[in-house]
Amino acid sequence: CILQTGGGKTALYAIPTLCHLEISQNPLEYPEFAGIVRENPVGLVVTPTKGLASNIVLELGLLGIPAFAYTHKNITEIRKDRQRDLVREIIECKTWNVICVDPEHFQDDEWRKLTIDDTFQSNLIYNCIEEGHLMRDWASFRPMYKTVGSYTRGRLLHHSSIFLITATLQPGDDSRGLSLHVTSHGLNGYEFPDLLPYINSGQKTIIHCATMELVYRVFVYLWSLEPDSVDHLRRVRMYHSLCSDEYNEDTIRRLNDDPYCQFVISTVAFANGINARRLVLSVSIG
Repeated sequence: CILQTGGGKTALYAIPTLCHLEISQNPLEYPEFAGIVRENPVGLVVTPTKGLASNIVLELGLLGIPAFAYTHKNITEIRKDRQRDLVREIIECKTWNVICVDPEHFQDDEWRKLTIDDTFQSNLIYNCIEEGHLMRDWASFRPMYKTVGSYTRGRLLHHSSIFLITATLQPGDDSRGLSLHVTSHGLNGYEFPDLLPYINSGQKTIIHCATMELVYRVFVYLWSLEPDSVDHLRRVRMYHSLCSDEYNEDTIRRLNDDPYCQFVISTVAFANGINARRLVLSVSIG
C-alpha cells in the first residue's frame, strides 16, 4: 500500500484487528464467520525505528487496541519484573493485539520460539512491513533487512496476510511523492529562504534533514524568524535520536493536537514512518 503521510495507513492493521475482536465477542451476530475469526488476534508489524514503533502503539491505543513495541527499553522494563515472562505473554496473545518489532530481533532465540509456537501461529492474522522501501534502501548498513522477505515467507503460516506499506515508494520513475528537495540556496549557512512559503502557509510541516547538524541550523533559522514573545519550543520542534522518547512522543502528540505546533525538524532516517494525522507537508533538505 502506498499512501501519503497521515493518509490512514494505520487502518490497514487496525481494522483487521477490530473486526476479529468484534466478531469473536459477538458470534451470534456474524454466524457466517464462525470458525474463521480469532478470539485473540495478533498482528506483527516490522518497524525500522523505535520512534515509529512507539508512535504506532500510541495510535492504536487511541483505538482501544493494546499494542507492544518490542524495543530494548520496553523489554528491559518487563524483565525487571521476575513474575512476568515476556515471550509467554506474546505467545498467549492475550495481552497485546499488535506487536511492533525491528528486523534485528528476528535472529534472537525468543523470536525463534515465537514463530514455531502453535498458539502464536494460529492467532497471527497478518504481518505488516512498515516503510517497506527500506528493505532495499537500508540493507547496506542493516543487513537483517535483506532477510525480512525470506523470514516472512519461511516462518509465518500461509493463512496470515502479508503486506507492505510506505508513504514514499511511488509508482513510476518520475514521481517523487510529496517531498520537495530544497536546493536553490546553499546549505552551509544559517538561512533557508526556500522555507518561507511553507512558513507563511501555516500548515503543519515536517522538514527532513540529511544530518543532525543541519537539523540544528534549520531550527535556529526558524527560531530567528519568530518574535521574541512567542513560545519557540511550542511552534518549532526537533525530532531525532538524541531527544528522549518522551520528548519525541510529545512532539507527535503536538503535531496532532496542538494548533500552534507547525514545524517538526528531523533527520531523514529517524523520521521514517512518522505518523501524524494533521501533518500536511513534507520537505527534504540536503
